[in-house]
Amino acid sequence: MRVATIQMEMADRSKAENWERADQLLDRARGADIVLMPEIWNIGYFSFSRYRQDSEDLDGETACRGCPGGPKNWAPICLRGVL
Repeated sequence: MRVATIQMEMADRSKAENWERADQLLDRARGADIVLMPEIWNIGYFSFSRYRQDSEDLDGETACRGCPGGPKNWAPICLRGVL
């Protein structure tokens, strides 16, 4: 089994900017059987004021894009600590 881990700089970026960076890193992890992401990567760990407004339902964008067969057909993504 091939496992890829992704570490992202936790800068104060918008959710769209975090997804743009994640897209680039996930594309580089193609071929992995599973990809591990850092906690709260989609919003940003230190973006406390945005946690509530940027949170998602369990069937939100992040969960749907992180599923096999999603828009980019990546490997399953471990979405630990996603808001």
